[in-house]
Amino acid sequence: MLTMRKILCRALLCLCLVLALAPVPAAYAQDLDRIESYDVDVTPDTQDGSLRIQVTLEWTVLAEGPVSWVKIGVPNGSVRDEEALTDNIERLSFDNSYMYVYLDRAYKQGETFTFSYRWVQEYMYTLSGNTVTFDYTPGWFDEARVGEMTLKWIDPAGLIGDLTAAADAGGTAAPQTGMMTITASDLGYGETMGVHAVYTDWPTVLSSDNSAVNAPND
Repeated sequence: MLTMRKILCRALLCLCLVLALAPVPAAYAQDLDRIESYDVDVTPDTQDGSLRIQVTLEWTVLAEGPVSWVKIGVPNGSVRDEEALTDNIERLSFDNSYMYVYLDRAYKQGETFTFSYRWVQEYMYTLSGNTVTFDYTPGWFDEARVGEMTLKWIDPAGLIGDLTAAADAGGTAAPQTGMMTITASDLGYGETMGVHAVYTDWPTVLSSDNSAVNAPND
């Protein structure tokens, strides 16, 4: 679920073998991007067990460029109702692994931009009798560092979940009535942040057909 961006004109195809044998230039050894801040808000829907997710990122182009689109990991390809929340997003698309964010212009080296979008994610719960459980990890970055990250899990109205932080980013979890906020600073490559949420008093009957174990592969 790693996030990458398109690099234009990296090399001509006919030179690939030569470049593979040559020393890596210093410019390519440095990070291409930095995620200054990464905020994720998640709320389960009691009617169908889907998750309403909103993501906001502040992104700096460190090298090369320009950047006209980025991709952020999603749990699976069962995405609906995707919506851009900032004017600099031209359109959104997705596959089984990523949300593709197409920007309204190309950002050059040294520029910082902020963008936000939301969507509904399906096939996210598991069932055990009357207990509904969610395990959610936002898309992470294997090739970029993250300055600040905040993950907020918000219980559905009228429910109180048993919420546990599940992350390797060394963050701090702050449980409150009806929600939990997890924060971390200076996330390294591939570090993650997640939530394990258990509800024993779910108010509706959810279908096992739409549980995480039955998520479509395409």
